[in-house]
Amino acid sequence: MIRPLRVLIVEDSEDDVELLVFELEVGGYDPIYQRVDTAETTLAALEQQQWELVIADYSMPQFNAIDALSLLQEKGLDLPFIIVSGSITEETAIAAMKAGVHDYLTKDNLARLVPAVERELREAQVRSEHRQVLEKLKYQAYYDNVTGLPNRTFFLERVGEFIKVKNLNPLAQFAVLFLDLDRYQVVKYSLGHLISEQLLVATAQLLKTCLGPQDILARMGGDEFAILLADIEGPGGAEKIAENIHRILSSPFKLNGPVVFSTTSIGIVFGSLGYDEPEEFLRAADTAMHYAKVRGIGGTAIFHPDMQAGAVKRWQLETDLQQGIKCRQFFLNYQPIICLETGRLMGFEALVRWQHPNRGLVSPVEFIPLAEETGLIIPLGEWVLQEACSRLAMWEEKF
Repeated sequence: MIRPLRVLIVEDSEDDVELLVFELEVGGYDPIYQRVDTAETTLAALEQQQWELVIADYSMPQFNAIDALSLLQEKGLDLPFIIVSGSITEETAIAAMKAGVHDYLTKDNLARLVPAVERELREAQVRSEHRQVLEKLKYQAYYDNVTGLPNRTFFLERVGEFIKVKNLNPLAQFAVLFLDLDRYQVVKYSLGHLISEQLLVATAQLLKTCLGPQDILARMGGDEFAILLADIEGPGGAEKIAENIHRILSSPFKLNGPVVFSTTSIGIVFGSLGYDEPEEFLRAADTAMHYAKVRGIGGTAIFHPDMQAGAVKRWQLETDLQQGIKCRQFFLNYQPIICLETGRLMGFEALVRWQHPNRGLVSPVEFIPLAEETGLIIPLGEWVLQEACSRLAMWEEKF
C-alpha cells in the first residue's frame, strides 16, 4: 500500500534529491517533498507546511544539517531528522546524534534509508503519544475539568510570582479576591449536580467579563473562585471590580430549564500586607469572604489582620459542630402550639438546642447559620426529624 509522506529535504544537489525520492518510492512511499538549501528557504518551508520527516545533507556551501536541526528545535518541532551525507566521520556523527539527529547514513548506502525512515516514524509516533499524555497530565494538574479555569495550584504559583515582583518593586500592587456562591448548596441539593455544574460554568463565564487580560480567574473547588488582580490602581480599583461582579451576578441564570438566582460573597486582600507565601494571601481573602457572608449574603469585606482571630474561632466552632452531631450533643425543646379560640393544644414546635461539653448551651443564632453554610444542616436536620418523630410516637403510645 502506497503511503503519502511529507518530506523536507535539505540538499543542494537535485540529483541526490531524485535518488532519495526514488528510494522512498521503492520502499512504498509517495513522497510529497520540497528541496531547500539555505536557512531562509528552510524557515519558509517550515512555516508553509507540516512535515513528517527531514532528510539533510551534512554539509552544503551555504548551509548544514546542524543549523537546519537548530531551526527545527527553535520552532519546537520534534520531527524525525536523518542525515544522508557523502562522507561523515564517526566523531561528527556522534556529535550530530548528541545534538538531536535521529540517524545518519552515507549516500553510497541508501538501502538503509527506508528501514531508518520506518523506524524513526514509529519512534516519532511514540514520542507524540507520550507528549499528549504529559500535556493531559499537566492540564489535569493545573486546570479545573468542570469550568476549564486554572485551579488552585496554578493560582498559587501565579500569586507567588507576583510576590517576587512586589519584593523587587514595592510600588507594584496586586489584590487577591476570594468568592463564594451564596446559594450553591441549595441549588446542588435541590436541582442536582448537573444543574449546579452548569451554574459554576455560567458563573465562570460572567466573571471573565469583569476582568482585564492580565488578571487571573481560578476555581478553588466546590463553589469557590479566586481572582488575582494585576497592577491595580489602589484599593478602590479592587472594590470597583467587586461591585461590578455583584452587579453582574445579581441577574438570574437560565440553566437549560430552571432559572436560578445566586449571589456571591467576596473577600479582598491587598499585596501591601507583605505576606511571603501565596497561601497566606488566599487564606486572608477567604477569611474576609466569610466575614462578608456573616454580615449578609452578597457582600464584600476587605481583610484586616484582626479578622484572623475570628476565623480561628469560627473554625473551632465548625469542628465542634461536626463532633456534636456525631456524638449527639443536641436535644429538642418542644414549644406547644395553642389555638387561641378554643384553648386546645394543636401541636408542638421542635426547637433544636446544643449542649456543648465545654461551653454549655450554644445559642442557635450562633450555630444554625454555620450549619447552613457548611452543609451540616442536612445531617442535623435529619437527626431533628428522626428525634421529633420518635418522641411523637412515644407520646401517642403513652397518652
